[in-house]
Amino acid sequence: MGAYGGALPSVEAGPSSDAGAALKIVKPTGAKEGNDVVTWGGTYFGVSAIPFAANRKTLTASVYSTKANAVIKLKVEGPGATAVEVEGTSTGAANTWSTVTWNLSGVIASKQYTTIAITPDADTVTSGHSYYIDNLALLAAEASAPPTDYVYLDSNSISFSANGTTGSAVSYSMTDFQSNTGGINIKWPMADAGAIKLKLKINGSFSFDPSQTLSAAVRIEETGGGQGEIRAYTDKVAISKSGDSITLSVPNLPQALIYSVSSTGQTKAVVNFASKVRGITNTLSTASGAVSTVMFGEVVNYAITGLSNQFNNMSAMRGKYKVTVVVNELPLRKADGSPFDSLTIEVPTTVSGGQAGNVVPVTGKGLVGYINLVD
Repeated sequence: MGAYGGALPSVEAGPSSDAGAALKIVKPTGAKEGNDVVTWGGTYFGVSAIPFAANRKTLTASVYSTKANAVIKLKVEGPGATAVEVEGTSTGAANTWSTVTWNLSGVIASKQYTTIAITPDADTVTSGHSYYIDNLALLAAEASAPPTDYVYLDSNSISFSANGTTGSAVSYSMTDFQSNTGGINIKWPMADAGAIKLKLKINGSFSFDPSQTLSAAVRIEETGGGQGEIRAYTDKVAISKSGDSITLSVPNLPQALIYSVSSTGQTKAVVNFASKVRGITNTLSTASGAVSTVMFGEVVNYAITGLSNQFNNMSAMRGKYKVTVVVNELPLRKADGSPFDSLTIEVPTTVSGGQAGNVVPVTGKGLVGYINLVD
């Protein structure tokens, strides 16, 4: 332990029939720092990195003070971490044990806090009072409040339309999509007009920052023992909300790539499809009963054309494929407010000598399911 402000720290048996040892801090009368008489004084000591989390930032301890209504300051700090100091709840009557709580809401959960400093009655002349501190602990994580502002799929379902019309759309529940014995049936080869149909709803309200953008990625993998797969992503898509409408706008210079691997794993290729999606704007509606459309058949066929020099008979593909979809910066949840899993898709952007490189990771809320390519 170290000390400052003239305080005298030690470890001693706790008073008032306490069974074990406790940290004792004495603040002697007239304590000095250099030539100056000071009121503040305390002790500091190292600890293992405190396992703070976004919903776990409260410390508590048993405190015994020879002065009533003492106020104990507690500070945490460490290499690369901003120091955070707060006052705890006051103690009770003199010469009794009470529970003190420190709410360290300012800590950054990802940082390492490895030093604790404790300063009793930092602004009060204490005339030789003593303070005992025991059972210092980080409280358990607090239950997260139910979310109130998010967008969700009506009935947790989506529809696929082979020709883009609402009348031809076949509806699938999330359970259908995520079942490896089920999945969404997609006519293959796909028509340019192939599209996903959505009924979106809003719980509560939300808005987007004017500069808000999002990234999205998809990974499609063979399930029959082959190594074939496709990974694709697009970046810097502007997103805005006005009334019941959510508008997605692809910039004039987007990042949009597809990485593909043959079924044997021997052939790899990258296709840039930025020119196909450049400047596209799509508006999704959350109005009651509205059906929103996400067109993708034309983009898929453009990619297939681009890959045709490296891969043969892509139009002959059939069977079940595993699909992972990730979208970030969109408050999309399940209908009951529970979150989708946090997932990452890593998309190689170059192939040289048969080796993929320059991987771009896209992390966000995601979903894993299955599609069936059928006649």
